[in-house]
Amino acid sequence: KILIEADKIIAVSNFIGRVAELIGVSKDKIKIIYNSIDFIDDKATNNDEINKIRNNFGESKIIVTACRLTTWKGVDGIVRIMPYLKEKLGSVVLLVLGDGPELDNLKSLAIKLGVENEVKFLGKVEHKAVVNYFTAADVFILNTNYEAMSHTLLEVMRIKTPIITTTSGGNPEVIENNHDGLLVNYNNDQELKEAAVK
Repeated sequence: KILIEADKIIAVSNFIGRVAELIGVSKDKIKIIYNSIDFIDDKATNNDEINKIRNNFGESKIIVTACRLTTWKGVDGIVRIMPYLKEKLGSVVLLVLGDGPELDNLKSLAIKLGVENEVKFLGKVEHKAVVNYFTAADVFILNTNYEAMSHTLLEVMRIKTPIITTTSGGNPEVIENNHDGLLVNYNNDQELKEAAVK
C-alpha cells in the first residue's frame, strides 16, 4: 500500500524496480539509483596480513566467500563442490567470512563430505580486515539466491580478485559474464564446479 501510493520509488537496481512493478507500482513512478558505496580505504590493505593469510595455507588455492550465513546465500553449494575441487586442484581451502543461523548446518555438511579441514569458518571479520582476505584469495564466490545490489561484489571488483557469482537479483547488473567475472545459476553444483576450475 505504501509503495503503490508513493509519489516516487527509488530502487537500488533494475531488479528491485521490477519487483516494485510486480507489487503494482506504476513504472513511471520508479527511479533507479544504484547504491553508493564507501569503499574500504586503500590504505587498509596490509601486505603483512595478506602474506600471513597466504602463508597459513601454503600452496593451497584460496577461495573466499563473505555473507550472512542464511539458506539463500548458498554457502552450502560452495561446500558441496569442495571434494571435486580437491580432486581437480589439489590443495584448496574455502574461507567463510560471516556468521548466521546456518553455521552449524554448514559445519555438519563439511564433516559429512570429508572437507572439514578444507573449509574454515572464520566468523565475523572486521570490515577493515576483510580487504586482506579478498586480496589474498585466488577467487571470490558469492553463490546467492537474492541480492538487490551487492556491496561485497563491488568491493571485490575494486580489488580485482576473480569473481564467481549467480545470475540472481541485481548481480548481472554488476557482473558482466566472462568480462567482470563468471555468472552461474544459483546452487547449480555443476556450473559452480566448472567456473571454479577455469
